[in-house]
Amino acid sequence: MSRKGILLIAHGSPILGETDALFAIAQEVQRRLPDSITEVAFLDFNEPRIEEGVKRFMVQEISELILVPYFLSNGFLAKKALHRAEIAAKNHLRVPVRCAVPIGFDERLLDVIKERIEAVKYTKEFEK
Repeated sequence: MSRKGILLIAHGSPILGETDALFAIAQEVQRRLPDSITEVAFLDFNEPRIEEGVKRFMVQEISELILVPYFLSNGFLAKKALHRAEIAAKNHLRVPVRCAVPIGFDERLLDVIKERIEAVKYTKEFEK
């Protein structure tokens, strides 16, 4: 049975542990979409880089690859990441490649932002 490949793509970070959230999201996506194969990749700083993330699907039997940019907007970095992923997919895979849109505006995020604002009263004041 052929499944969809899902590649979550983020910028990456030189700060240790800052990519843990993306791996947790990938696990949850895999749990919610069990008929798919979910991987992560990073534009900079972390492994796997985008080309390696795409290559991981070479040994999987997928019917298509869906690139999911984990960015808030379709700015420079998101476009750069998607471009790299599209080139890597064309070079290494023989399946259709589709791109999801970045997170952008989504009303569901407003509750998260509200919670973060309300939680500020429990954090230290920012030092100048």
